[in-house]
Amino acid sequence: EGGKLFLYSSDKSHILGSFTSENNSEDNMLPIAPVDGDEIIVEYSEPADAAFEGQLKITEVNHDYRGILRAEPKAQTSGQMCMPDILCASPEFAPKDAVVLLTINGTFFCTGTLLNNTSQDGTPYLLTAVHCLNKNFTVPNPDYIKVAGTIIAFFNYNRPVCGTRMKGTEEMSVAGTVLKTLIENLDIALVRLNNTPPDYYKPYYAGWNVSSTGGSVPHMNVHHPNGSLKKYGKSDNAISLVSYPNDASTHFDSYSHWYVNGWNIGSTAAGSSGSALFDNNNLVIGGLTGGTSNCNNSNPNGGGDYFSTLFKGWVYDENHDSLQLKPWLDPINSGVTQCVGMNPFPSDSIERLAHADYNNGTDQLANTKLNSGTGYLFGYNSLQTLEFAEKFTLSKSAKIAGVYLLNPAMASGVINGVNINIYKSQNGLPGEKLSSVVFKPKYIDYKDGNFVDTDKTMAGSASTFDSFESFVRFVDEPKIKGDFFVSYQISYPASNGFSTYNSTLSAGKPNYTWLKNQSGNWFSAENHPSQPMKTSLAVQPLVHYIVNDNIDDEPTESSIWYSHTTHALYSTQQGGINGVIELYTITGVLIGKYICTNVDSFSLPENILKGQLGLIRILSSENTQIIKVIF
Repeated sequence: EGGKLFLYSSDKSHILGSFTSENNSEDNMLPIAPVDGDEIIVEYSEPADAAFEGQLKITEVNHDYRGILRAEPKAQTSGQMCMPDILCASPEFAPKDAVVLLTINGTFFCTGTLLNNTSQDGTPYLLTAVHCLNKNFTVPNPDYIKVAGTIIAFFNYNRPVCGTRMKGTEEMSVAGTVLKTLIENLDIALVRLNNTPPDYYKPYYAGWNVSSTGGSVPHMNVHHPNGSLKKYGKSDNAISLVSYPNDASTHFDSYSHWYVNGWNIGSTAAGSSGSALFDNNNLVIGGLTGGTSNCNNSNPNGGGDYFSTLFKGWVYDENHDSLQLKPWLDPINSGVTQCVGMNPFPSDSIERLAHADYNNGTDQLANTKLNSGTGYLFGYNSLQTLEFAEKFTLSKSAKIAGVYLLNPAMASGVINGVNINIYKSQNGLPGEKLSSVVFKPKYIDYKDGNFVDTDKTMAGSASTFDSFESFVRFVDEPKIKGDFFVSYQISYPASNGFSTYNSTLSAGKPNYTWLKNQSGNWFSAENHPSQPMKTSLAVQPLVHYIVNDNIDDEPTESSIWYSHTTHALYSTQQGGINGVIELYTITGVLIGKYICTNVDSFSLPENILKGQLGLIRILSSENTQIIKVIF
């Protein structure tokens, strides 16, 4: 007791500890998470009058030569200067939404790609690389099934505004996969996500080409280098079928890889592994194993990369489904060698509303400070403005799936006391409150054998991010038509430093922003007492359009109840539980989706985050029921 242990990088930018007597274990072993950098300092201190001398023995050091640290999606690094953001590509690349960032076992970053199948049924198969599951073939006798179960797929981890240091949303993820195909000799792994990504993720299932030609130029690669924002590369050079270079850690078949002989745009890096190579028809032909490409400042260095060959793995061993792709990607046994991509949801059924176009228009982002006083005009300030609302208009009925916010970094990185509200319009001002959600951005991490709902860091630095995109899920999906308002409400002083961006609007646009003063009265930003302006807040609802306006989709009084003791749902209604059960964290992150048919009870899976607040939504043909629970 009294001893303290710290581990930190040589520049003290990453510190772990203190570890104390509370961390002692029966086996006298203390496993430590990775520390960023190539040098680690171990520091132990004990009280001057201690009746003991502590003894430490370093039994093992693991060096991840790819520079990958655990957990949260990362920033862009200086080594990615030649890799453009995929959302800034012109023309737009259709399959971009099929590509996802993967974290594996909480310590390893890779890239995966959703693939379509010939039955077009939306089964969420994901292509990646075998070496992502065994740490570059360094793990002896890996338990691939167990490792696949630790995978978390992050959707839409994109930079939302080109030319900025803004971090994309981390709130859209699916935790856990099931292994389907694993061919070590080709570096091909195919897994199935435990849950189908919901429509508000706007997923895309990429098509594939398993002919032996590899398609024509140009070839594209979309990836998440070093666990960072989604990038792309383009090559106009013809690809060739080659053997992977001699490497003691690999044992690939001869002529098992496509070779891209240099990139005209972009390159790859650690974390890009498993990412898809697309042919000129935007069809996947392989996944990244490795190579020598990187960035020479803002230009590719000319190095080439090696990608697995889907056609070699199509029927690698016809006697074992786990050694071929065909049973999963061609379940109807069509015999085709190409399959087009699929958008599982109509492109016009869901829309992100915004009054400003930061990428293609003349609108500019701003974080306006008070001219007199302290703080931000549209955030925490010395005027103690209580609430900030953005007005929208819908010509047809819709349900609000959630809200995006673009926020400057906060000094503390911690958000407290902020609520996101939806209001009906009344006399041109926010009226009846339809729904409210606490703004507490989180992401899913994998730690100590469990998926953990973890607070998102909202602090920035000169070397990482200066701003953040976050997504707030409205599980009750309030229904709206006509004019409505989306607001963020601030408590004082809990949310010190919080604000959202606003826009310097192009000429001719009206004002969209309203504020609430200390007296509880709403007023237009044009009538601000000290800084009147026409503006728009970077608050953007994501809406589902309703095809049938007469549908009764309001939550009803629940005849289904949850027992915390037995960790199960029970029904008292005739016919039992019948429909789709969706499990959410309290912040709206989907963590499970199941189908029940006329059952009296449903036991929740063991890996659900027990002890945490959450929401259960039961969707049937008759109604929607929502239950707030402690799992």
